[in-house]
Amino acid sequence: MKPQLAAQWNLTGRASLQLQQQLATLVRLIPLGDCPRLPCAVAAAERDGVATAAALAGDQLVVARRPAPRPYLPGMFVFAVGPAIEAALDLIKLRPDLLLCLGHGIAHPRRCGLATHLGVLYGLPAIGVADRPLIGRYDKPPTRRGTWRPLRWQDETVGAALRTRPDTRPLIVSPGNLVTLQDCIKVVLSLTEKYRWPQPLRRVRQACRLASQAPEHSASYQQETEA
Repeated sequence: MKPQLAAQWNLTGRASLQLQQQLATLVRLIPLGDCPRLPCAVAAAERDGVATAAALAGDQLVVARRPAPRPYLPGMFVFAVGPAIEAALDLIKLRPDLLLCLGHGIAHPRRCGLATHLGVLYGLPAIGVADRPLIGRYDKPPTRRGTWRPLRWQDETVGAALRTRPDTRPLIVSPGNLVTLQDCIKVVLSLTEKYRWPQPLRRVRQACRLASQAPEHSASYQQETEA
């Protein structure tokens, strides 16, 4: 799967900020319509100058590693792991109809978290799912599954604290592109089974963690496995 816009990863700090601001202006938050038939989950990590990314679409699980163009900086995660994510998504055979990203969408200081960046880049609906908020505040939702409370920042709702399992810490969901907040809540709950995380994200989180801890055979490699 190829991006619809040219990816730019090797940028200076100022240029990175300007690109995020530019991409944020291209975001459209519109109703998703039908539930996605082929969502693609994406997770990434950076460790010791090497970025690792995993993607899962249907029964195709792919993992890629690339040198990180820069260390992780708050609000700039995508620029550390972007080449690895692009390499992983390049291996996905069928074009998905939604990206489910381990990260944030518009719940970001410049309204351009990982899900927004990838959603605009690939021209796909995108949802961010994270363990904790990067910005904003929320009231704790009731302990029942499916309850949620808005994540507010600068007098605007930018996401939701969503309870995906009873009596567990809520996940932070936010729209990235071509979806609404209600879409995000509906899709995340539909993909969540007996665990706190949506099942596709749970699998790519595990794959990414294992790959990032594995001995590095070369400066850059990628592998593909059928789940």
